[in-house]
Amino acid sequence: MPGRGPGPDVVVHAFATADFEGARIEVPASVRNLTPLVRARLVLDATDLVLRELAAAKGWPSEAVAETKRRVLASGLHFKWEGRTVAARDRRRAARTRFWLCDDGFGRVQVELLDRVSGQVIRSSAALDAYSTVESFARTSKSLRWLDAETLTLINVSDGFGLFEESTVLKVTRDFQSHPRLSAQLRPRRVAASARVPVVVTA
Repeated sequence: MPGRGPGPDVVVHAFATADFEGARIEVPASVRNLTPLVRARLVLDATDLVLRELAAAKGWPSEAVAETKRRVLASGLHFKWEGRTVAARDRRRAARTRFWLCDDGFGRVQVELLDRVSGQVIRSSAALDAYSTVESFARTSKSLRWLDAETLTLINVSDGFGLFEESTVLKVTRDFQSHPRLSAQLRPRRVAASARVPVVVTA
């Protein structure tokens, strides 16, 4: 990729026909030595180049491609996705899934318990492995259900082809920890608690 200065060379091949488009990005092994942030920015620039070339070939609006890159930069180079809310049968609790992509190319999912009155997150599970696409996130979200008032289950990994799946059962009393926002609210008043909620993005 020209214009990036010193660093590993990433080669981009984009191709388009009347009813199909695709790309191949060749990444050297030395990319593994870059910091996660630099590596993420390199991937973004390569993907942006592919989209600009395809936009020119297919007649797509260039401003839409530019806006996509701006939104990715504004997100801090993190991709996050929130699933649907599922109420327990007794209606006392509700849960939802929250997803993000990690540097290894795969997703992680966290199940959050919500206060039924305020809708605020009160407890969170540990991060579970997830697949790597929005479609797989949606499948996992759809699979979330309550077995009883204290037990949840979900298919946290699904490749979409039925080749492999991973299911997890979570107990409310065992597998959930107080959410950072709730912990901050419970601190003594003399302790200055930040109003901002930490975002967990580590695997």
